[in-house]
Amino acid sequence: MTVPEKKPKYLSKEQIAQLLESTKDKSIYHYILISVNTGARLSEVANLKWNNVNFHQKQILVEGKGAKERYIPMPNNLVEYLKGLKKNGNYVAPGMRSKNRVSRQFRFYADKLGLDDYTFHNLRDTYASRLVQNEMPLTVIKDLLGHDNIKTTLIYARIAPENKIRAIKIMDEMLS
Repeated sequence: MTVPEKKPKYLSKEQIAQLLESTKDKSIYHYILISVNTGARLSEVANLKWNNVNFHQKQILVEGKGAKERYIPMPNNLVEYLKGLKKNGNYVAPGMRSKNRVSRQFRFYADKLGLDDYTFHNLRDTYASRLVQNEMPLTVIKDLLGHDNIKTTLIYARIAPENKIRAIKIMDEMLS
């Protein structure tokens, strides 16, 4: 099994904070906040309806590629944010319904912050990369992202090479 060559582009915690601050009070803010906290694709965020948000179980139900449904757990900050929103229609992310428009808006704010060549998809990369950096197993990340094949998820294995060093230290401790 070959690991994809390309290393994903992801945002730092500071860059995410800057992006959210610069988009506060804009429709794109909802899209960014939901995606960076769930790893959901742009289309999944755009199509997320209130009846697919389960506050009690702290998860959302999204329809991914190929009409495959999956549940994604929500962190507490996203749960609290969504609870505080005024429900304006069926969709969680109000306003823009066009994925092209959301993409253009994202690039506008990213470019404004000097994040050249970043796309909305990089929020998904950010989510997965954070999980890898915190030693989450790739099989769990695969399920959270809705990948059909672990090969697709392996691109994130390149994010935290220090995990290899930790693995050797564990082996040294076990064998000494």
